[in-house]
Amino acid sequence: MRMRKKPNLGPRMEACDRVWVRDPAALKGHWKALMPAAKEIRLEIGCGKGKFTVETAKAEPDVLLIALEKVPDAMVMAMEYAMREHLSNVFFIDADATVLPDLFAEGEVDLIYLNFCDPWPRNKTAKLRLTYRTFLDKYATVLCDGGQIHFKTDNRPLFDFSLDEFRRCNLEVRNVTNDLHRDGIVGIMTGYEERFHSLGTPINRCECIVHKDTYKRSEERMERIRMTTPLVEIDGDEMTRILWKSIKEQLILPFVDLKVDYYDLGLPKRDETGDQITHDCAEAIKKYGVGVKCATITPNAQRMTEYNLHEMWKSPNGTIRAALDGTVFRAPILVDGISPAVRNWKAPITIARHAYGDVYRGTEVRATAGGKAELVFTDKDGNESRQTIYDFECDGVVTGQYNKDSSIASFARSCFQYALDTKQDLWFSTKDTIAKKYDGTFKEIFQTIYDNEYKEKFKAAGLTYFYTLIDDAVARVIRSEGGFIWACKNYDGDVMSDMVSTAFGSLAMMTSVLVSPDGKYEYEAAHGTVTRHYYQYLEGKETSTNPMATIFAWTGALSKRGELDGNEALQTFAAKLEKACIDTIEGGTMTKDLAALWEKDKAHVVTSDGFLAAVRTRLERSL
Repeated sequence: MRMRKKPNLGPRMEACDRVWVRDPAALKGHWKALMPAAKEIRLEIGCGKGKFTVETAKAEPDVLLIALEKVPDAMVMAMEYAMREHLSNVFFIDADATVLPDLFAEGEVDLIYLNFCDPWPRNKTAKLRLTYRTFLDKYATVLCDGGQIHFKTDNRPLFDFSLDEFRRCNLEVRNVTNDLHRDGIVGIMTGYEERFHSLGTPINRCECIVHKDTYKRSEERMERIRMTTPLVEIDGDEMTRILWKSIKEQLILPFVDLKVDYYDLGLPKRDETGDQITHDCAEAIKKYGVGVKCATITPNAQRMTEYNLHEMWKSPNGTIRAALDGTVFRAPILVDGISPAVRNWKAPITIARHAYGDVYRGTEVRATAGGKAELVFTDKDGNESRQTIYDFECDGVVTGQYNKDSSIASFARSCFQYALDTKQDLWFSTKDTIAKKYDGTFKEIFQTIYDNEYKEKFKAAGLTYFYTLIDDAVARVIRSEGGFIWACKNYDGDVMSDMVSTAFGSLAMMTSVLVSPDGKYEYEAAHGTVTRHYYQYLEGKETSTNPMATIFAWTGALSKRGELDGNEALQTFAAKLEKACIDTIEGGTMTKDLAALWEKDKAHVVTSDGFLAAVRTRLERSL
């Protein structure tokens, strides 16, 4: 039955401020601060109008009772009842049972009451029942060893289902009855219970004891998805390395029998191996076909000192991209409730970044006053051609960069094929009016390959390819509705992907995949190592770091591995994990960076671990 909207709900809630815990996550591990003398902490999940809650608190004044209710119109009535009774041992949380581990520390609760929860009678909604195994996992986490669950319901099918779930989890079940009040009223009744009892409906009740050493979590009862070919797993640095481990432990390993060829590209290991490990992992991707990479540090002078490095190692991404001769495709992750900063953008814009050469493979020298910089090329017969770059009247700097026709051709073919595969128009931009030979070569190779190999295919697919100068392309992109691929040279793609992802919401909401001409794939997050959050983490502070791009790196790699191996179960799992992430955000639970952009009802801001826990709850429901 739908509860009517309460008049003046906001002011009524505010009037109950004394018993309303607005930021329950802040009390995690410290709930007894509300009542230091409490002999127990008890939790009621779904308190409704509060009859059972308040009467229990009155009957046991030495117990701290926390009532959870996700319907504010019901919770305000319960709070007002508690206020009228002048109780100091009962408090209320406006929250859902899915986030319990984010609100209570492990073992912090002594007893949980589950009274007359929604039976969700259809089989396909069984995972929403509060006695389903994934919810029991959460209760077992926050309950102490020997903690109890007291469960009551008028619904016999739900009760039978619940008993089976309790026993599957190795809970000790006792005091089971299918007619609690047959010989007279037992204990404190809820409002619903009084009504059911007056109609002659039997009340089912049982008690469960959690023994931590024998409890079986859902992942222990679930057969994990098998893999036949390893992924190349490439670990990284700082906060993303911490998230990497948590994502694996919370969202991958419980469900997938993960096979990996592991490489640690953390800066200390790269320095220890003289960066050989970066080259080794690139060769492994060539061997196995699919890699997944954590964000890594490209050291500068500050990092040289911080990590006491032997050398200022080059970008590991640049090294891997050069080895694979690949193209990087980056696209934003869109969620309902966060609109792009560019109001006319309605569809994703995919950045296709040439991942070889240019400034990332450049050679640099410092020039001194009075010297001359020259561009010298020696052909295969030993003939030299020289051009003066600059005669330096003062100190300066010189860089030399290059690219290869074969790599540019691979870039072009990857872009044209990706456009056909994803059914998107392709734009390409350089600055050939200034870099007439360098950028002009890119333009000419693209046009030749398009005319000879892809023009008719594009026409048949109803797609468009066009070239324009990069400054014109920027203006066109801003005025567009999105929904196309924008191909850029290496550095242009680096900058524009950051611009596009930020305009769509957050760098942490950008997918990235490196695709080689011969069909090798490396998935990664498009952002850096989140250094500021890492320093906070080292100080013992909890962080609200967005893990979405890193999760999607894993799902992209798992899905591609499944596609190449014909492993449909692995592909399905990856799709369900992505959906669980999107649904979690669209349901209002998110990290701090997204909350600042949220356009719907008040966002529930959680820590990184809290977000992973919320995603896992949705994922488990879907599996």
